[in-house]
Amino acid sequence: MKSTLMSFCVIVLLLTLLSSCEGPAYVSAEPVVIEEPRPPPPTITHVWIGHDWRWNNQSRSYHQVPGHWSPPHRGRNYQQGNWQTGPKGHHWNRGRWK
Repeated sequence: MKSTLMSFCVIVLLLTLLSSCEGPAYVSAEPVVIEEPRPPPPTITHVWIGHDWRWNNQSRSYHQVPGHWSPPHRGRNYQQGNWQTGPKGHHWNRGRWK
C-alpha cells in the first residue's frame, strides 16, 4: 500500500512538471510591429533593448513589449530577439545577453 501511494505521488509530480514545460508558441503570421519613439539614453553607456514579444495564453497571441534602455552587462553584448519560421509557423526567440 505504501509503495503504491509513493508510486502514485511520483507519477503525479512528474505529470505536473511535464505539463508546465511549454515549448515555443507558434502563430501563422508575425504580428505587426508598433513603432515607438526611442527616448534619449540615461547615460552614454546604456544599451537600447528593442521591443520584445510576450505570449499571452488567454488571448493565444503575442503582445509587443516596448523597448527600454539598460545598463551594459560587463563583457556581454545584447542580441536582439527575432522571429523564426518553421513548419509549425512563426515563433519569437527572445533577446538575450551573450
